[in-house]
Amino acid sequence: MARAALVALAALMLLAACGEEENYYGYGGQNQVTVTGNGTASAEPDMAVVVFAVDITGEDPVEVADEAAQKIDAAIAAAMEMGLSEEDISTSSYSLWTEKEYDPVTYTETGDMIYHVSHYLRADIRDLDSVGEFLAAMVESGVNTVSSVSFTLEDRTALAAEARADAVEKAQQKAGQLAEGLGVELGEISMVNEYTNYYPMTDYSTMGYGGYAGEMSAPNVSPGSFTMGVDVTITYRLEE
Repeated sequence: MARAALVALAALMLLAACGEEENYYGYGGQNQVTVTGNGTASAEPDMAVVVFAVDITGEDPVEVADEAAQKIDAAIAAAMEMGLSEEDISTSSYSLWTEKEYDPVTYTETGDMIYHVSHYLRADIRDLDSVGEFLAAMVESGVNTVSSVSFTLEDRTALAAEARADAVEKAQQKAGQLAEGLGVELGEISMVNEYTNYYPMTDYSTMGYGGYAGEMSAPNVSPGSFTMGVDVTITYRLEE
């Protein structure tokens, strides 16, 4: 009996402690309403981001790496001739990997290895009218892969503030409509959360040129617009 009484007493103390913690954090018995406002703002982009690469394959790893380095150097030189600075060009990734060679008839391993080198660069271009010419210049210099072309804003501070204000206004309107429909009064705000989204409008997925060499016409690239989205979630206490 004494043991059962002790167990019951411990359970009651645990329940009491849990109830005290819930009240301490302000959730126990508190009526609340949570709403989310989705705000957006758009602007013309002022910078293009181009990710491109040289992808070289061969049987000698040293020769493959050297050829990739020469083509990358040529691409960087071509980019700087178009007015880009060293700060505008950065390495996105570099990889050297191997692949086993198989006999095309028997599909058995020949014992030889094929070596691949992929060197990706990122270029930030602020003259949007030159993006097409830049792509053509890269291919002519030896680049054989363009991973993506996207347009963005270099400074998004003002656009974020505009989208945030739109989100807050929409959340407040939604909360007011809910309160009016339920016949209750909104109290103090107890919690606010924010989530930001970016929507660069132009993005061309991987374009391979297969080792193209020679003159290339500049493609027609349109920047479109850059849109930023901000979601603001607000929790209100309800007046009793």
